[in-house]
Amino acid sequence: MDGLIIKEPYIDWILNGEKDLELRGFNTSKRGTIALIKSGTGKIYGTVDIIRTMKIETRNQYEKLRARHCVGTERKNIRYKELWGWELINPVIFKEPIKYSQKKGQQVWVKDAM
Repeated sequence: MDGLIIKEPYIDWILNGEKDLELRGFNTSKRGTIALIKSGTGKIYGTVDIIRTMKIETRNQYEKLRARHCVGTERKNIRYKELWGWELINPVIFKEPIKYSQKKGQQVWVKDAM
């Protein structure tokens, strides 16, 4: 299972079910269960399912989705040229985080993290 590296507090919000739309500057073809890696810890804290993605093209669309992505109120604060929302369901928090090995150069995805 591949792992997605996410910074705090966003990973906590996803695992707690408060955030169900992850914003990224690119699309992904991945669907199904992925591991959630807390940035800078070397550990997997849980899993979530990616069920679909959507391109966010307008300020209005960004604002309407704000309660789901939990990111600032202004689209201009996002540094991406394109903006994609990855829809997430079924968050699972591990009782004890799991260590994993990260290869050099892996900054977003960790192949076979689990």
